[in-house]
Amino acid sequence: MKDEATYRRLFRTALLIRLVEERIIALYPSDKIQSPVHLSIGQEAVAAGVCDGLRPDDLVFATYRSHGFYIAKGGRLDVMFAELYGRTGGISGGKAGSMHLAAPEVGLMGSSAVVASTIPHAVGAALSADEGACPVPVRGQRPCRA
Repeated sequence: MKDEATYRRLFRTALLIRLVEERIIALYPSDKIQSPVHLSIGQEAVAAGVCDGLRPDDLVFATYRSHGFYIAKGGRLDVMFAELYGRTGGISGGKAGSMHLAAPEVGLMGSSAVVASTIPHAVGAALSADEGACPVPVRGQRPCRA
């Protein structure tokens, strides 16, 4: 590991992801969240670590447990929660919900409930990418490089 600043940055990102997931848990029984949710409690370090090593223009293709990757790539929480609430100000206009987050503006190219289904998309992105770009498919619960 590089230094203490790196540890602190990774910890802050992982902690933010955990706190957001715990907030979703607290809100879900109220029926404010308009879609099923699939949390990544216990997997926060994966998104934090993978995304910390990426450039802003590197792309992530996630599974349905995508909140952490969206947050770690720098996504706005107010926009993510608007999506979960089914509001038009959400990432996808309130239509995608929790499982299908897609935010190309932060490099989250999409997420799918079908495990490993984003790998072909990431391979296509890798084949068409500029040299040095790093599309990252997430399969199951662990990432893999395209």
